[in-house]
Amino acid sequence: MRKTIVTLAATCGALLMTAAPAQAVTAAPKDPVKALKAELTPGRGVRFTDSTTVSDERGEDSLLRRTGTFEFSRKGLAAADITAKLRTPIAALTDTRVPERSIVIGKVCYLSGGTWKEQMPEGKTWYRTKGFVGGSAFFGQVINPVEPATLAALVKKAKPGKNTYTGTITYTGTITFKELDKVSPWFSAPDPAKVTTKLED
Repeated sequence: MRKTIVTLAATCGALLMTAAPAQAVTAAPKDPVKALKAELTPGRGVRFTDSTTVSDERGEDSLLRRTGTFEFSRKGLAAADITAKLRTPIAALTDTRVPERSIVIGKVCYLSGGTWKEQMPEGKTWYRTKGFVGGSAFFGQVINPVEPATLAALVKKAKPGKNTYTGTITYTGTITFKELDKVSPWFSAPDPAKVTTKLED
């Protein structure tokens, strides 16, 4: 089983809140989708971190950590810059590779570092692809809550619950991968069948 934990911080403001004394908490928005759309201004963005943990009968182990930024357009994501690093116990001791970096601009993605560096011929430093956000996407966060259509689908299938002390609203529910694939470009992007690759200097 794979567990993913995502922490987003920056411009989302009232959309995302952490525990704090009740008097210091901003009221949670009644409509999270409307609140998100209000933040989707060109030139604004959000920093994020997601961590992937693998669990089995023996316990849990860290697998991957990704950090990066999203830049907004009026419709959602305009660009992203993501750095990924393996965090398994073995990788921590033996993996000396440069972390994988993915720079996404519109529907084009540039990849370097990680396993990509080993596959590129001398003098080439980037792969240019379409419909892809890096090899780490196979193991990273499958849900991107800054996509309005994705957030709307999640809220529709969830029930809200309020923390009486912090005022934080937590939505809990379930959604299938098939349903996510219909609404989320982020979820459908790591499909190797959609990858076309070109070497860049």
